Amino acid sequence: MVSHDRYFLESVATEMAELSRAYPDGLFRVHGNYSAFLEKKSQYLEAQAKRQEALENRVRIELEWLRRGPKARATKAKRASARRTRRSENWRRSGPEGASKPRISISRRRTAGPSGSFN
Repeated sequence: MVSHDRYFLESVATEMAELSRAYPDGLFRVHGNYSAFLEKKSQYLEAQAKRQEALENRVRIELEWLRRGPKARATKAKRASARRTRRSENWRRSGPEGASKPRISISRRRTAGPSGSFN
C-alpha cells in the first residue's frame, strides 16, 4: 500500500520503501516501521556524505599532485635528456661526418699452463 500518513505507517507497516533516483537501484527498502526507516535512511545518507567527502579529498589530492608535477615523470624526462646527451656526445666522438670509428675488441683467451692453472 502507498501512504503518506506517518502514524499509520508507524503502527501498521512492516516494510518501508522509498522511490528516488538518489538511491543506486532507485529504491531504498527497510524492514520495520517508519521509525526504523527514518533511522536507516539517516545512516545511509550519512554514509553517502562520508563517501562523497572522501572522494572529494582524493580528487583534491590528485589535483595538487598533478599541479606539482609528478616526480616519476620528471625522473623519466631527466633520463631521456641524459640519453640524448650521451647520444650527442657519442655522435661528436664519431667524427665530423658522422661516420663511426671502428671499435676493436680484444679478448684474452684463457689457457691452462703447465701447472694446470689458468693464466
